[in-house]
Amino acid sequence: MRQTLSVDGESLDDLLAMLPYFELTNTGTGWVNIRTDSVPKDIAIPFLRALMRREARLLRDDADGPPDSIVDVRTQTQRRADAFVELVEGITSAARYRRR
Repeated sequence: MRQTLSVDGESLDDLLAMLPYFELTNTGTGWVNIRTDSVPKDIAIPFLRALMRREARLLRDDADGPPDSIVDVRTQTQRRADAFVELVEGITSAARYRRR
């Protein structure tokens, strides 16, 4: 029987459905552009909800840090990028765990 796993409050299966829609382009400068054109709404929504939850957690972590760290807080763009990377890492980790 397949174990039901979730990542950031969303079903692992729902989140995995989003990954094939990522189009990666190497910029040649060490950066990678990621596009997600024409993703069906029912596939995008669980991923976006999980991403918002992850981003909110990072914002709380920044706010709850030491008082002098508030000047070094991430920008919204940095936090969103960090949340995206952490979410994808969480999805792939959960998928590896389930395969065991």
